Amino acid sequence: MGSRTMLAFTDGAQQQRRSPRYRVLLIARLVTTFSERIVKLRDLSTSGAMIEGPRIPPVGTDILLQRGSLEVFGTIVWARDMQAGIEFDEPLTETMLWMQVNAPRHIHESEPPAPPPRAA
Repeated sequence: MGSRTMLAFTDGAQQQRRSPRYRVLLIARLVTTFSERIVKLRDLSTSGAMIEGPRIPPVGTDILLQRGSLEVFGTIVWARDMQAGIEFDEPLTETMLWMQVNAPRHIHESEPPAPPPRAA
């Protein structure tokens, strides 16, 4: 997947994002001081992410985003309908980002991948 700078809309004004975003479809856990829920990661960059799911916390909520070995603190910076933007407190390294963007896709994230077929 190639990187591509996308535009953010803030109070009706266009503002170019600071880092390239990668379109993904990954399952993650969103943790707040009051709850935790499963969300879909829809895009990801070193500085933030877009998530999708029910009961999105309001703007200004501090969160912990978890996916596998990735744990990153951030803040909800925009929310509408069932989507929200997260700005990370500390940027991801290129390696951390690469590991998520190129992660194997499985139907059920909690299940291990099937073993390869045995040769006859």
